[in-house]
Amino acid sequence: MLHARSGLSFPQIAAVLEEPVGTVSARYSRALAELRAALAKEEQHG
Repeated sequence: MLHARSGLSFPQIAAVLEEPVGTVSARYSRALAELRAALAKEEQHG
C-alpha cells in the first residue's frame, strides 16, 4: 500500500517496482476491495 502510506503516485510506484502503471493500479484496487470486504465481514461478526 505504498500509495496510501507514502503518498507516492501510481506512476512513481510503477517506476520503483518496474511494473506497468496499469498493473500497479489493478493490484491497488484489488487489495483495497479485499480490505473493504474483510472489514465488512468483521463488522458483521462484531
